[in-house]
Amino acid sequence: MRTFVAKIGLVELSITSIDSLIAVIPHLLGFVPTKSVVCLWTLDKRISLTMRVDLPVMETNFDANAWAEQLLSCGIHSGGTNIHVVIYADVNSSDFAQAIGRAASHSGLHVDTLITMCDAKRFEYECTECHSSKCIGHEVMPEASDLRKMGALLPVPAASREEVIAEIDEILNPHVRALVVTESAAYTALRASNADAHNLEKWRDESIALVRRDWGHVSSLDDPLRTLTPQLARSIVALNDVRCRDAVLWVIARPDTDLQQIGEYLAHVVINAPESMVPGPASVLSAVRWLQGDGLRAMAACLKALNAAPDYTLALLVETALRAGLPPVFWLETMRVLTYDQCRARRRVRPGRSEDSDTSMSA
Repeated sequence: MRTFVAKIGLVELSITSIDSLIAVIPHLLGFVPTKSVVCLWTLDKRISLTMRVDLPVMETNFDANAWAEQLLSCGIHSGGTNIHVVIYADVNSSDFAQAIGRAASHSGLHVDTLITMCDAKRFEYECTECHSSKCIGHEVMPEASDLRKMGALLPVPAASREEVIAEIDEILNPHVRALVVTESAAYTALRASNADAHNLEKWRDESIALVRRDWGHVSSLDDPLRTLTPQLARSIVALNDVRCRDAVLWVIARPDTDLQQIGEYLAHVVINAPESMVPGPASVLSAVRWLQGDGLRAMAACLKALNAAPDYTLALLVETALRAGLPPVFWLETMRVLTYDQCRARRRVRPGRSEDSDTSMSA
C-alpha cells in the first residue's frame, strides 16, 4: 500500500498501512460505515475525493460489472489516479471487489487497496500475508500512528449514518414559529407593493448583514437556540428569499470563510424552520457541507430541502453534483467569477408597470 495524506479539518494524517486506513475512514466520513462501499481517490499522495455509497442488493439480474463501472465513473472529475476501496459487508463476498478491480483497470486507475471488512476482520485481495489464493481474513489492529497521536484533535465519529442525518431533524419551537409568522407576513407585505420596493431592498440588505453577523457569534453563545430566537426567525425567512440566499452563497464562497462556524449556525436555522421554510436554508447548508467535503451531511440537507419542495433548484443542483462525485472546486470556481452585486440582484420595477413580478421565494 502506498502512503498518502488524509486531511481532516486542520489535522493532516499519514496513512501508511491498511489498518491505519480502516481507522481513519470513520473520521473522514463522520460516522462508522456499515453495508457500504468507501472509495478514496488520491492524486500526488493526497485524497482528491472521498465517496461512500450503500452496498447494492444482489438481485437475480444484478450486473456487478455495470454497477462498478458507474461507481468509479463518479471519480473521473477528481483527477485521482490511484484508488483505495474498503467494502463493509455482512459476508465476505468477492463479487463486488472483483468487479471494482476490473472497472478500475478499464478506467486506468491503479488500485492501491481493495479489501472487504466483515466480522471485525479484513479480507484483502491479492493478500501477501496468506499462503493461499484466497485471503483467510486478518484481525484489524490499528497501529500506533498519527491517528492516535492526533485523536484528541479529531471529532468523534457518529455511531451510524442515521445518527448523522438526525442532526437536522426538526425541533418544534413555538416561540420561533410565532416570530417566523410575523416576519413572513411583514416580508410578504413588502413584496406585494411597488411603493415598498425600496424598503424591501433595505430589508434584504439588513437580513444579509444579520445572517453574516450572527453566524460569527453563534459559537460563543451558551444557548444559541434561545438567545438567537429573533435572529433565527429573520434568517429563516431571509434565506428563502433567493436574492438574500444568493448573496449569502457568494459570501460563503470567499476564501478563508469559516465553514464550520457557518454550518453550525445554518443547522440551527434549518432545525427551527417550519416545513414550508426549510428549502432555502437547507439548500445553503447543503452547499456549505459540500464545500467542507462532508458529502453525507450535504446530501441529508439536500434531501430535507427536496422533501419540502421537490423542484427547488438549488437543492437539485447540489444533489446532482454530489451524485456525480463533483468536487466542490467546481462550485467555487463558478461563484468566484461572480460579483456580489450579480448575486444580490437588486429588485427593479420596470417603467410603466404597476407591479414587479418578484418571484424570489420560488427558486
